[in-house]
Amino acid sequence: MGFAVRSGWAVLLVSMSALAWAGEFDNPVLVNDFPDPTFWQDEKGVTYGVATGLRTIMRTQDLVHWEDTGVNPVVAADRAELERFSRHFWAPDAVRLGDEYRIYVTQFVSSLTNRLVCLSSENPAGPFRFRSVVIESWEKKIWDVAIDSEVRTVDGKVWLFTGSVAGGVWRTRLSDDGLSLDPDAPFEHAAGLVPPSPAGKWRGWIYSHRCYEGSYLYRRNGWWYLFVSSGSIFEDGVHPGYGLYVGRSRTLEGDFVDKTGLSMLAGGGTRLLSSAGEFAGAGHNGDVFSDAAGRTYMFFHSHWKGSKSRSLDLQQLHWDSEGWPYFDGGCVKKRGMSPQLPVRMD
Repeated sequence: MGFAVRSGWAVLLVSMSALAWAGEFDNPVLVNDFPDPTFWQDEKGVTYGVATGLRTIMRTQDLVHWEDTGVNPVVAADRAELERFSRHFWAPDAVRLGDEYRIYVTQFVSSLTNRLVCLSSENPAGPFRFRSVVIESWEKKIWDVAIDSEVRTVDGKVWLFTGSVAGGVWRTRLSDDGLSLDPDAPFEHAAGLVPPSPAGKWRGWIYSHRCYEGSYLYRRNGWWYLFVSSGSIFEDGVHPGYGLYVGRSRTLEGDFVDKTGLSMLAGGGTRLLSSAGEFAGAGHNGDVFSDAAGRTYMFFHSHWKGSKSRSLDLQQLHWDSEGWPYFDGGCVKKRGMSPQLPVRMD
């Protein structure tokens, strides 16, 4: 499996994984708190992951059985320096850029004071070093603008989708090295309604409207799919519950629309995922993977059995005849078919 530590446990994982290839698994695949997940793969197909908080790096070979590597994602001296600004590391986004593995992560103080920083490592197992501050919310004067980043490299250009509920989702491009904003690239509102005023009870407003967060881009058959989340994470029975939505566009700079043709700028978005049974607040997806059988899988988090922690779930993502994604039943499934190895990030 290529694991360098805990060889006895690694052997156990091989045995368990072998059984899982042709079998089933139960959600959550990680019971411990793992919100806003992101993942990356090394050359041998080992998958690594981190989540909000940037605690320790997790890894797996089959997406189902996980091992805690015990590695702090950030070099200790760099983390100490970063924490002088904020100890809150939110919604990381991992991507490979050239020979480097990158983690773009939000440092949060408030909706008006947040920034996106870039970390990098040549070793997929980490740890990562601080490289740059990419964007600061107060410079753009947009609430939540440096939260929930999504970085994609397309045709040599590095794209950034960023922003959360109070300010909408925005798109722009980064410099070729991915360390700063491209000063010549437009900075455009791409999705999500924006509260008419930040004053007053706007938090209730965003729970009642399609105010998006957690952008994730996925390319398939000539379409770019923009996955986002919206709703009340508290499932309070008053506001729409938290869930996952999607729209698509032929190009990253185009208008993302839902299945009815409504623009995501106008609150459009086809709902994919809702709460059910022992799972609540499902959404804020991580990456999409394909297995050897051609099945597509997506990670997301949820509150399992009423816990305040957000566990990690894995579920097969299906596609209809018109190329739109959907989950069986539109809700979290307790049991699913295990991915067939090898699995790859799409």
